[in-house]
Order: sequence, then structure tokens, then C-alpha cells
Amino acid sequence: MKVTESTVRQIEITEVKGLDPIRVMLSDLGPGQGRINIECWGKSWASYWGGMGKQTIAQFFCWCSDHYLAGNLDPNLPANIFDPEHLSDSLKRTIIKERKRGLLSHEEAREQFDEIEEADFPETVDGLWSINEEMVKLLGDEWWYRLPEKSNPDYEYLCRIIKTVQVALAEDKGGAA
Repeated sequence: MKVTESTVRQIEITEVKGLDPIRVMLSDLGPGQGRINIECWGKSWASYWGGMGKQTIAQFFCWCSDHYLAGNLDPNLPANIFDPEHLSDSLKRTIIKERKRGLLSHEEAREQFDEIEEADFPETVDGLWSINEEMVKLLGDEWWYRLPEKSNPDYEYLCRIIKTVQVALAEDKGGAA
């Protein structure tokens, strides 16, 4: 077993409008290698980079875009999510386009329009799978790629935290940012 001692730098960011206190732990593990842990309001995100060039973890973190960092800190968090409020309008626009391209007759388009008007669509993508046949009829075999989307508030929240950390690290006189 090998035990290695390392130095961890911790900063706390407070009094940021609209954000709870943020605790950041930075570890420079070796040349071009570093780890960051960020905690805010009971949630935490962590990532490691093994190829940062000659930068410290603080410098590297400030240099990267918030979207790149969000993808590393939470790879399963999408930037956009399904927007159920705009599903009907999106489906209607699709029917209009297909009618203009000659893919639907006037009668078929009217029938689909009426179906959309009468439909009570589920609020989740998982719920839409329960009406898969109808969705295939309206949007095609891979309908899930054609659903309307909106910005994910959780992703936007993480990006706000990242930007706040970047500003704090850039302004921090005690660090090497």
C-alpha cells in the first residue's frame, strides 16, 4: 500500500446574490494534474484532469468554459430538457411542414391536427412512451429526437456556480489562479 500526502486548498464563497455558500477544494496532484470539488446547498460536484499543461487546477478551471466544466463535473446533466408546454405547437408545426412538402394530404393533416387538439399529452418523455404509436405517427420512428426542448434549470444553476467559482479564483490573492 502506498500512502501519499497532498495539499488541498479550500475556499469558501459567500454573500453571492441568489446562491448559497459555495465550498471549493482544489488539489494540485502533480505537474498538469489536478482535482476540484465544489459543494453548494447540499450538492457536490467533482472532477479530475490529468493533462492541464503547466497550469494549476485553479488556473485551468478559470481558463475553461463553463459548459465544458459542467460536462465534466456532472456528465449526466443535460443542458436542455423536454418542454411539454410547447409539444402541441411543435407537433402542429411539423404537420404544417409535412403538408407543404406534400407528405400529407389535406385530410391527413386535418385529422392529425384534430388529434393533437384533443390529446392530453403526458408531461414527461417517459410518459410519452405510453403513447409511442401516436408519437411515431406524428413525428416518425425516432420521435424523441424531435421533441421541443427548453433550458435545464439545474444545468443553468451549475453554470452559475461554476462562473462564480471562476470569478472567485481569479480574484483570490492567496491562490495561484
